[in-house]
Amino acid sequence: MTRAYGAAEVADGRIALADDQIEKATTDLKAARALVGAGKEARLRGLQAETSVNAVNAEREVAVANRIAAYAQLALASAFILSVTFVPAMIALLISGKITETEVRPIRWFKARYAPGLARVVARPLPFVVGGVATFALAAVLFTTLGKELMPTLDEKHITLTVIRILSTSVEQSKDMQL
Repeated sequence: MTRAYGAAEVADGRIALADDQIEKATTDLKAARALVGAGKEARLRGLQAETSVNAVNAEREVAVANRIAAYAQLALASAFILSVTFVPAMIALLISGKITETEVRPIRWFKARYAPGLARVVARPLPFVVGGVATFALAAVLFTTLGKELMPTLDEKHITLTVIRILSTSVEQSKDMQL
């Protein structure tokens, strides 16, 4: 639970940081659009500012998703702890009087079918252990291919080059700075 709570706190901090970055990037975008509109900057500068805003928005969305996942883990851990501590204690307090255990008809029927098979497994456990190990091995092999049909193939041979200029850079200076 401590781990989930810590992850939630970290995600909250990242969201706050991303909000600050969004504010700065949006201010930069407005300034870039004004300079582009006035003809003092190339359109590339405006596109760079828009890309920066979009990247920061994406970072914020990742932080929000991480926070939601951490809270979900926290809720599941809390529910587990309550189910093995609080719920049995409350049942013991609320149910009073003599309690007898009786089997209902479906349970008796199931036990009548289950008992012979259980006796057979206890008498000769080796085939069942081998079958269990084989099933586990097959599941382990299949697990390595799980989700591959949904994953895109990554082609990491391409490089994206992003050039960022200071707002006060003139068009002539930008041309001189090109590769």
